[in-house]
Amino acid sequence: MNLRHAVGFLLVGSVLALIPRIAPGWCVAGTTGAREAWLQMMSLIQIGMALSHFARRGFRALVALMEYNPQQMSAAVAVPVIGVLAEASQVAIRARERARTFLPRPKGLKTGLLQSQARAA
Repeated sequence: MNLRHAVGFLLVGSVLALIPRIAPGWCVAGTTGAREAWLQMMSLIQIGMALSHFARRGFRALVALMEYNPQQMSAAVAVPVIGVLAEASQVAIRARERARTFLPRPKGLKTGLLQSQARAA
């Protein structure tokens, strides 16, 4: 069962629980009440299945949070990320240098907002 199935079981179980209140003509008073009992029992079973799935998921998430160790995670993740960022920045610097040699910038061209404000002041 996955989350989508659990939500479906919860909705169907809720509808089954509400049928005797919404459509009391289906559960006639004075009879044995077998229809109402069946609807209530099926509602209980389906809602119970959905809640057990949610409880299992919640318990797994709680266990994962309790096992979380930030020192191990930072040591495992930080080294590759720093290496990739350093390599990407070097590639960007090389590309910028190549662009300067191929496309010389005119001297009168304003390069950025801060430089334009400094020139205007």
